[in-house]
Amino acid sequence: MTRPPPPDTEAALELWLTMLQTLFRLRHGIRPAFTAHGLTGPQWRVFRMLGEAGPEGLTPGQISEELRVTPGNTTGIVDKLEEGGFTERVPHPEDRRAVLIRLTPRGEAVYGEVRPAFDQRVAELFSCLSVTEKRELTAALRRVLEHADSLAPGEGED
Repeated sequence: MTRPPPPDTEAALELWLTMLQTLFRLRHGIRPAFTAHGLTGPQWRVFRMLGEAGPEGLTPGQISEELRVTPGNTTGIVDKLEEGGFTERVPHPEDRRAVLIRLTPRGEAVYGEVRPAFDQRVAELFSCLSVTEKRELTAALRRVLEHADSLAPGEGED
């Protein structure tokens, strides 16, 4: 005998679909801020992390952890940024086995151009919400993230 779905299933499904549509449109709306400089979305995320980290840079492990991707994915992204002259790998000053990834002078210059354009575009995309609504939505989504992290992965997931 099949159990009926919980009473809020329809509302949850509608929220899920709305969030997916919103994410797709937001990604589409923000993309020109960094693609004009030859960067992909994942590259921009790493680029932004490095720009915020400052001159000391980040380890590949720190980048992978923040992005929640495998070290192999991080290596591929960093390799492309390095090929573009945006980043460099330097020896870690305290751990001979480790390296740090940091922006090159060219990377810092591009970051200085892209970051204000990115920030402005994000502000435009959310300008339909008041500051209070932005904070409330952020808090609600953080609760969803924490809850999702506390649940066991679904079947077939890694």
